[in-house]
Amino acid sequence: MQDFYTLWNFPNFCGAMDGKHIVIRCPSKSGSELYNYKKVYSVILLAIVVAICKFIYIDVGINGRVNDALVFSKSTFNEVLQTNTLNLSTEGVFVGVDAFPLRKNKMKPYSMTRPLTIKERTFNYRLSRACRVSENAFGIMLSRFRVYENPIPLQLHKVDQLIKATCVLRNWLSQSTTSTFSGVGDGMLDVENWEEGRIIPGCWRQVKPEGMKNAAFIHSNNYRRNASDVRDKYAEMFCSSEFVPWQWVMV
Repeated sequence: MQDFYTLWNFPNFCGAMDGKHIVIRCPSKSGSELYNYKKVYSVILLAIVVAICKFIYIDVGINGRVNDALVFSKSTFNEVLQTNTLNLSTEGVFVGVDAFPLRKNKMKPYSMTRPLTIKERTFNYRLSRACRVSENAFGIMLSRFRVYENPIPLQLHKVDQLIKATCVLRNWLSQSTTSTFSGVGDGMLDVENWEEGRIIPGCWRQVKPEGMKNAAFIHSNNYRRNASDVRDKYAEMFCSSEFVPWQWVMV
């Protein structure tokens, strides 16, 4: 939480959630079980990333044909969130893209299906700014381990082992120096240009992988009122006590 507040100016933030389809070569006798809506064979990697682009949780191996919404709902992470057994701070929140459900301990952007107020747009910017760590974490892993550039030609159990191993190795590499973003080369991460109000993409975005694709989690706008109140509280906070001077340019 302290890292996210110091580096990304988002209070009580515990981790960014994201998911990827890891594309594999069609296994023999697999039928259509692994064939997803992107018209490729895949397994799904769900991950939670902390402020310095390290993985702290992964869920690996659900076949790509499964409705993406079920990936989170059936994860052990969702289980501990719902049973309140994570020993999470009362105000601690995890944050994800619009696809994930809104809860008191899990924030997501305001929907773009209607015109947004300045407060709502500011909240969306501040949230996306912090969530960018998950995009960068996957991008760095892709640039480090070129096995993800093409469909992985391994048996399913070996695919799972490979994904877990590369996540662990990515974390290990990040501990190899004393730098905050250790193991990350110059120009690798996305950078904000506050004067021009734009984002300079990290060099990992130049790679066009065939072996890793975004997971489009199907979402619902149904949520409890108290979850909406928590999000509104953050929106108000980001325009008052927790504002940053460059946000007006970026919004």
